[in-house]
Amino acid sequence: DIQKSRSDILRQLNDCRDPIARRLPLEVSSEIFFYCLFLRGGNGTLAFPLVLCSVCTRWKEIALHTRGLWSYLHIDLPNELTPEFMDFLPGWLHRGVGHPLRLAFGG
Repeated sequence: DIQKSRSDILRQLNDCRDPIARRLPLEVSSEIFFYCLFLRGGNGTLAFPLVLCSVCTRWKEIALHTRGLWSYLHIDLPNELTPEFMDFLPGWLHRGVGHPLRLAFGG
């Protein structure tokens, strides 16, 4: 019962954070997220989908289902080539399956 109550409270909190996303079809929200990625330009795109995932449960769901967000990868050399990044990379690439992979390098 406590777990169910906690889940209900979190769902209500998510609805308060973004009441509009609950009403939009997933496809529309995905297009908005994808469009925002390219408004940001190249820098910071590595973190962009992760930021969306941290807003609320609905945004995380949308971001994880928007494969195009995961098909662009900007890597700052040599800073991001840590062992943690190399472990993280396969999951990122898997989420972008079906979209052309675009790589950008900076540093």
